[in-house]
Amino acid sequence: MPEVPDHPEDAGPRRGAGAPGTAVPPSPSLATLTLPTADEELRALVGALADVVLVLDHEGRYLKVAPTARAALARPPEELVGRTLDEVFPPHEARALMSFVRRALAASGPVDGEYSMTIDGRELWFSVTVTRLTPLSVLWIARDVTARRRAEEALRHAAFHDPLTGLPNRASLMAHLDVLLDAAPSRARPAVLFMDFDRFKIVNDSLGHAAGDLLLRAVAGRLAEAVAGDGLLGRFGGDEFAVVVESAPDAARLEALAHRITGALARPFVVHGREVFAGASVGIAVADESHETADELVRDADLAMYDAKLGGRARVARYTPALRTRADQRLTLEAELRRALAGDELRVHYQPICSMGTGACTGFEALVRWQHPARGLLAPGEFLPVAEDAGLMTELGEWVLRNACAQLAEWRARHGRRHPSLSVSVNLAAAQLVQPDLVPTVRDALAAAALPPDALRLEVTENILARDAEMAETVLHELDGLGVRLLMDDFGTGHSSLGYLHRFPMSTVKIDRFFVGRLDEQRECVEIVRAIVALAHALEMDVVAEGVERPEQRELLGAMGCEYLQGYLIAPPLPPQEAARHLGA
Repeated sequence: MPEVPDHPEDAGPRRGAGAPGTAVPPSPSLATLTLPTADEELRALVGALADVVLVLDHEGRYLKVAPTARAALARPPEELVGRTLDEVFPPHEARALMSFVRRALAASGPVDGEYSMTIDGRELWFSVTVTRLTPLSVLWIARDVTARRRAEEALRHAAFHDPLTGLPNRASLMAHLDVLLDAAPSRARPAVLFMDFDRFKIVNDSLGHAAGDLLLRAVAGRLAEAVAGDGLLGRFGGDEFAVVVESAPDAARLEALAHRITGALARPFVVHGREVFAGASVGIAVADESHETADELVRDADLAMYDAKLGGRARVARYTPALRTRADQRLTLEAELRRALAGDELRVHYQPICSMGTGACTGFEALVRWQHPARGLLAPGEFLPVAEDAGLMTELGEWVLRNACAQLAEWRARHGRRHPSLSVSVNLAAAQLVQPDLVPTVRDALAAAALPPDALRLEVTENILARDAEMAETVLHELDGLGVRLLMDDFGTGHSSLGYLHRFPMSTVKIDRFFVGRLDEQRECVEIVRAIVALAHALEMDVVAEGVERPEQRELLGAMGCEYLQGYLIAPPLPPQEAARHLGA
């Protein structure tokens, strides 16, 4: 019995497989197929490409042009054949294209590169490979790479420009400045004007970052107008901007440019329908032999800018070597202040506030001091600017508030019969006023000390209110609703004193020591103080005169009807034990 294979195809030769000695008829489908020639295959392949494929002779004359060239060259291929590059393109483009032809004819292999041309008003970029075909002709294959080039240009622009304002960014400015420092002769050194805004953080905190972005764009526009080609303006980041001046003119012209900048920013901006101010402080540093890098020059301009802020903001300052020494000391002081806040080095001293009529102590102003382990007792002016710069004012202000409330509670427990309405005044910093948890913090401090709200006075200066009047109005009305008494401090030195008295829920006005200290010397100050007292009384407010140092000043204030006095004539700020002596037995 014959063996049966497992698979039919194993049983023998397949039909039409062409076994040796057996004729196999051709397949009907193959019999009808016409094979293309090699030249036809090449034309089909070229036609399928998206590239520009053409043949040029040694004079740049089109010999052959693939149909795909129409899209890239915006003209029919048949119009190009027989014409030269000079006849098709502007002279500068034709020269660039012809250089590829010459290099390819002289080379032993393909020549690669890129070129641009303007077609129908658009600049297009092509990547090209040119290969010699004969001693007098070349094969030109080009691909449109415009999209890639534009993407690369966008990336380069993003790497060196600020996305918000469109100005050069820090990397761009620093690279430009490094080039200038390397190239500049000693007689023409570059300079940097470095600036940041005095109130930008308050705008961000109160109105939000979207409003802050709108303000930065508006600021950039004004800065560009102020600089007007006198230097390269850029944004370093945040609210920091800089101007790089290629060849520093004389000092007077540099300062004039800086003052143009501060003047341009002094006018109010309108953001989301609200008027805000964004004055800038400007530091100037001119390169000398000590500046080898851009970082060093910018660092010194930044030090000068900080010095301008310390001088009162919206100012201009020039760099001097002493500023670097001071910066090192300030950095050390900031680190020490952070340790002081975490430790037991801060103190609260209390300056008595007394009744003009009876002379009795009615309250105290709480004033922070720092018992520095090496430098002794430091006054606020020696460390509060550092605390503000380091973002420590909110923490510091809360510490003073809680300690002052606790101390007042102790005094009321001991001297309550004689002084049932004893109060304590605490200064509010600008950073505290924009904190969303200020009212709960005040409420908690009063509750922890078991004090009634009207035992606490919070003092706010006009300049702080001017930074964001609408935000301040909301917060102060919440504090007033809590029952806390509000005092307008340093009255008479701000921008809008009368408007603020009407707008904010103040119970007391404190006349600034500038006027009080000149009462017995300048008649103008007498009239100003008289007007302030009369205005406050007309608005049913009390008046405290601070900075009273001489009996003559007390007599004049008494004659005007001022209710309360504060100053060295009564007592300086004192530690709690010494301040308590003003409360009697």
